[in-house]
Amino acid sequence: MAIAFVMPFIMLAFGKFFLGEDIGPRRLAACSVGFIGTMLVVQPSFLTVGAPALLPLLVAVAFSGYMLVTRQISRDADPIALQVVSGIYA
Repeated sequence: MAIAFVMPFIMLAFGKFFLGEDIGPRRLAACSVGFIGTMLVVQPSFLTVGAPALLPLLVAVAFSGYMLVTRQISRDADPIALQVVSGIYA
């Protein structure tokens, strides 16, 4: 489950490349420290677990995409309507 916490690092990259957001050195440092911490907790060993070890990473990428789309939509949509739609989909 801890590997899913790489989501902020993925969102940072997605935001830079898809939304053109600026990445400051403090934000990059914070995400790097978080990523290192996640790797210390997980201690990834692909040989032990195999391909299922990549599933939480897929979850992190999917959730990052969801957050990116939500961030883009929130610029034009009403916050209440956005919350209602998110609740219905959930």
